[in-house]
Amino acid sequence: MPRLNTISTEARSQPTSWDLLKLGDVPTDGGTYVSAYFAENLSVVFACTQAIAESCAMLPLRVYRKMPDGSRLEEPAHPVARLFSGDPTPSQADIKLTRELVEAGRHMKVAVHDHVIVGTQGQSSLRAMGLM
Repeated sequence: MPRLNTISTEARSQPTSWDLLKLGDVPTDGGTYVSAYFAENLSVVFACTQAIAESCAMLPLRVYRKMPDGSRLEEPAHPVARLFSGDPTPSQADIKLTRELVEAGRHMKVAVHDHVIVGTQGQSSLRAMGLM
């Protein structure tokens, strides 16, 4: 019976440091042992990870559809692409969620004053738009 969801990996003659970290404690050149948990909690590793994550967050996000011939076609109308586009216009899902939260708030005697959507192109207030 064939296996589903198999992942192919490249063959290496020597294991990488990340491969060794998966196995457990790894000896360093200084003779000490470093585990994955210890490495993740070092301030230097944390600072590098944070710098990489912040740099990636500044990159533009584009969603593509893979075509049968292997090419890509950009999908600007995809919900994920719209989420990261910076457009503050509320979607139908935003409006529905806000109405459900207002209704739930009424049952708990919590007032929902507004739902503000902030994007790189400005902001939208559902109350000011008359949608609440």
